[in-house]
Amino acid sequence: LLLSEDDLHPESLALGSTTIAAVASAPAGDRRADRVTAFTGAALDDARTRAAAHFGVPGAALAGLTRADVREFAHAHDLRTVVVPHAPVGPARAALDAIAADLAADGVALIPVRRAWDSAAWPAARRGFFAFRDTAAALIA
Repeated sequence: LLLSEDDLHPESLALGSTTIAAVASAPAGDRRADRVTAFTGAALDDARTRAAAHFGVPGAALAGLTRADVREFAHAHDLRTVVVPHAPVGPARAALDAIAADLAADGVALIPVRRAWDSAAWPAARRGFFAFRDTAAALIA
């Protein structure tokens, strides 16, 4: 299981019968203010620690969401599949798209997982929070 800052609630992922062998977390962005880097790092650490405890597996903090770091993680744990929470847009999505091709060349599949509530909410998330608020309220109800 590979976590980026786009989704830090891995306990709620619908993984079915998937067996998690290890958890890694990695920041997707670069060139950030020190306070942003510290905040993001703490959030990733918290999510990785919770996920590792939840699944009863080791956790690792990767330096970045890079091809080299993710490939090393996959090889270190002899993985055939790396599961990631779906990243719809942004730096994490761009990095994961690039990483997927390298992993595939190594015989490792990168599989994004999206929760049912994310699939239901995503089409309404087009113009910011206030436009989304009514849809969110209806979905929650």
